[in-house]
Amino acid sequence: MKQKVFSIYDSKAEAYLRPFFTATKGLALRSFVEAANDPRESLNKYPGDYTLFEIAEYDDASGAITMHKTHINMGKANEHIRPTSDNNLPTPSLSGLPSPEGTTESNQAQA
Repeated sequence: MKQKVFSIYDSKAEAYLRPFFTATKGLALRSFVEAANDPRESLNKYPGDYTLFEIAEYDDASGAITMHKTHINMGKANEHIRPTSDNNLPTPSLSGLPSPEGTTESNQAQA
């Protein structure tokens, strides 16, 4: 079975982190996004410093690793940060939305 080989480039260290192997790009991106959104991870603390790249293909039948001629950029960590209520982003207002009774919060305030 062939697997894809990925590595995260750390621009401050000017080096690639230890490569990892997954069956698909989607699985690699999911792992990267999870780390980027985990406050315990460096990817979350310094998201502008880290970029995910697909760098090669690994064939487990032959043991061969075939490097890509150019690395495939899968995006920076800061492109994958999900907004949370903890990160000082504004919380959306619910005023003007219908309540379960069919009135809006702004109508209720006027009553």
